[in-house]
Amino acid sequence: MKYFVIFIIFSIIAFNGCRQRNQATQENTDVPFLDLPEAGINEVINQAFLREIDITSPRMNGPDIILLQERLLELGFAELGEADGYYGPKTAGEIYFIKSALGFTDYIVFSQDEEHYAGTDLDFRPADYQLVNKELWDIIFNPEYTAMLSDIGLIRLFNNDPLVWEPEENPKVSELTETALPYIEPDWVPSWGLGVGSKVQKEYFYDAGTKKISVTETIESGWEYVTTIRDFAFQNGQRIRQSIFLESSPYITVKFSLHDS
Repeated sequence: MKYFVIFIIFSIIAFNGCRQRNQATQENTDVPFLDLPEAGINEVINQAFLREIDITSPRMNGPDIILLQERLLELGFAELGEADGYYGPKTAGEIYFIKSALGFTDYIVFSQDEEHYAGTDLDFRPADYQLVNKELWDIIFNPEYTAMLSDIGLIRLFNNDPLVWEPEENPKVSELTETALPYIEPDWVPSWGLGVGSKVQKEYFYDAGTKKISVTETIESGWEYVTTIRDFAFQNGQRIRQSIFLESSPYITVKFSLHDS
């Protein structure tokens, strides 16, 4: 009888311990004190950031992630699909593009025939490419950044594959002109068996709904490398430069910069 009582007491203690651990886990993956339908949008924005948002298994979920996804969709990052409240690869992909365009990191695009490198030991993306911290959260929800983030969203939709996309094949492109420029071999290129390089500048407008983007694109091709520089000029005066460099590797490095001229 004594051992039976001890067993019952031990079982109760163990059960309570498991329940507390489960509650702690739930608190780490959800934001329990906010209910989006019941809270005003300003209250949600001011209070929702309680944790760093990251790719986890199982997926992080909660009203803060719904809010983040809805904000991304509002800014034009439609590639994530819908606001389902779970932080998965699609949402993380849009975050990665924003972080790179804001200068937090370089953007790595895998070549079409080498997509299987993504997620492996040969994945060259930075370890925190998908991480949303308070600094990034505040930028995304700051009204002063809305116009700039919307412009970045337009670039994202119009330029998913930077080396394959051709403006003359896109019906939204108008007033396309193309000019051949002098080509000079880079100093680092060997002097044997190079073939002939080329340098071309394309100027065109891209129609995005009620907006029109002026784009100047300079493409330089040589021995096992392609360098592309795109200057996007928006109607609101915002200018974003995108530099794309490809050499003999399974990935493409893309650098962004904001510029005045």
